[in-house]
Amino acid sequence: LDQMERAVADLTGDADVRTAHVGTICRHLTDSQVRCHIAIAHCGSAAEAAQQLGISQPAVHRAARQIEQTVGATLYRRRVHSVSAN
Repeated sequence: LDQMERAVADLTGDADVRTAHVGTICRHLTDSQVRCHIAIAHCGSAAEAAQQLGISQPAVHRAARQIEQTVGATLYRRRVHSVSAN
């Protein structure tokens, strides 16, 4: 849970929003979504994150979309053939 809260705090960015909504956001994110976010941020792209996690690229893209919907903010740069963390 602590790692998940740190990941959510990283997702929200704003300290005021972070403290107010971390618990709520944590309850709505799955472990796999948090792992995908951490992998995208660490690897620099969804393709490399998928390879590192051993899952398909569409699964990583889907997780990224779901995270953004949950957080209510754009967190990733999308290009024609790639997704990377902002």
